Amino acid sequence: MFYDPEVSRKHCAIEVYGSTATLIDLGTTNGTFVEEKRIQSCQLQHLSKFRIGATTVLFTVTDKRVGESDATLVVRTRHD
Repeated sequence: MFYDPEVSRKHCAIEVYGSTATLIDLGTTNGTFVEEKRIQSCQLQHLSKFRIGATTVLFTVTDKRVGESDATLVVRTRHD
């Protein structure tokens, strides 16, 4: 786990529907940013980057493998 004092415990959500994903800010004080613009919601594409606090997150899409659950979320973070 990582620690970023600017990130809320429930900061944002990613909703996945089929081949589309939407990033949604959960009403945070410090905001969620895509391309340095504060967003309320934004559609994500493969390799989209977004920032919460000082943390940059890279969103990746991979094929589901046999035996994996329907939803697998792997978050790799980089602190700037």
